[in-house]
Amino acid sequence: SQASQGDFIVTIGIPPRGPETGYGYIEADEVRDTKNGIYSVKSFHEKPDINTARRFIKQDNFFWNSGIFIARTSTMLKEIEEYLPHNYKGLMKIKASLGTDEESDVINNVYKEMEAISIDYGVIEKSKHVLMIKGDFGWNDVGSWLSAAQYWPKDRNNNAFIGELINLDSSQCIVYSTKKPVALLGVKDLVIVEDEDVLLVCKRERSQDVKKLVEMLKSKG
Repeated sequence: SQASQGDFIVTIGIPPRGPETGYGYIEADEVRDTKNGIYSVKSFHEKPDINTARRFIKQDNFFWNSGIFIARTSTMLKEIEEYLPHNYKGLMKIKASLGTDEESDVINNVYKEMEAISIDYGVIEKSKHVLMIKGDFGWNDVGSWLSAAQYWPKDRNNNAFIGELINLDSSQCIVYSTKKPVALLGVKDLVIVEDEDVLLVCKRERSQDVKKLVEMLKSKG
């Protein structure tokens, strides 16, 4: 109702279940509505290192950033006009072309000239009209192997796996291999992912750094 009745962008903050380094954090400010868990937002924080994440969750006003934003179209466009004026002008050109013979050409030409920036960085983190609702429900951003593995089968040693797993004295591993059996012997806290083109092996604590590895591989062609 806050989003539909007022000029606010509403985001959902998830009460942290641990010092997660794979999510950004929302630092809530004053409580606007205790009954419905609505807060003003003090600031947004990028994905932290483990020590910073531990410090965050010791405070009761830090929440995981779900990346979910709710607002009236007019409100969002007003904020885009304020903080991304070049992109706003592009959107208005596209709007004017909708339903005309030039629609496809205008979209193709205008869109590629717009600034490539996420709504988070471009608008949300700068806006003075953001509220946060506490989302105390089951939520997971399945954007990492650790997150995905929470929903996989597990053996008695808490190894999560997709595919055929052969295990002797190994625990807390994450294994994904749909074509070949994977045999573990005396290892702990590893992530092992077998794909057609590459085999990934890393420590669980480094699984969020896979994106860095992908960028390195791309740079090498």
